[in-house]
Amino acid sequence: MSMWVKALLRRLKLNIRMKLLSGFLIVVVLLAFISMYSLNQINTMSESAEEIDQVWVPGITLLGTLNGDISNVERLALSIIVERWEWDYGIKGGLGATHNQDR
Repeated sequence: MSMWVKALLRRLKLNIRMKLLSGFLIVVVLLAFISMYSLNQINTMSESAEEIDQVWVPGITLLGTLNGDISNVERLALSIIVERWEWDYGIKGGLGATHNQDR
């Protein structure tokens, strides 16, 4: 230990009561500091969660809807191609069956 710390300890001459009291006081101060820091972090996380809920989730939902719509366009386009092919070649059954009966 440095010389000034030794001099300070000799000067204070702490008895057991003061040592215990200072130890508990240090624990309480650390507990208060950690509690305030934790509450600050919880508040920051709450703000981030609010942003995710208000901004990101609706966008992700919209992307899912767009993905489904694009899949439907592809399915409908293929259905039209198959129906047109059946119509052109006079194939009975399948998607063009109603058109074939008119011929």
